[in-house]
Amino acid sequence: MNASFHLGRALAAGALALLVGACGGFAVTHPKQPPLDPFGQPPATYAQVCVVRPAHIGAPLVFPVRDNGTLVGATRGPSYFCYLAGVGHHSITVEGAEPGEVRLTAQPVRRYFIEHEIAGNRRRLVAIDESRARQILRDCDYAMIEAVPEGEAKPPAVPSVPGTGQATEGVSTTPLPPGL
Repeated sequence: MNASFHLGRALAAGALALLVGACGGFAVTHPKQPPLDPFGQPPATYAQVCVVRPAHIGAPLVFPVRDNGTLVGATRGPSYFCYLAGVGHHSITVEGAEPGEVRLTAQPVRRYFIEHEIAGNRRRLVAIDESRARQILRDCDYAMIEAVPEGEAKPPAVPSVPGTGQATEGVSTTPLPPGL
């Protein structure tokens, strides 16, 4: 078999893996005016978390994101969303990402940025700094969840999630155990 046949099969397998990982039943809209400025000042008792997906790969696919198990937003194509995080520990996850989790300990009035990287059939969440966020946000639209599957609660325009446990500084990227 020739190299182009193998390349075609590899690309098809990657596309299939991407399609299987995306969650059906979710829809997003891209409002002209984002409800939260990614570089704005969060309220005094909250941190602000923004999840950014700069990739064009799998652009029509929607990937929902959760914080401490609560649906906070979703991305579709090059997009981002922001939400408020209460002081304390947070576990941010997106289905099918590896590493599958970014853990952070939110401090009041701080901003945190997470990149949802997609390259072929590899997806992962990565904590990034503000400089990187400013660079990739230029080409992204704000994404707001418009529809959710039956039985799923649609988040408000500005979701907020309470933190858990003691609030000590830190951000880490940790893979989830298999099967979670």
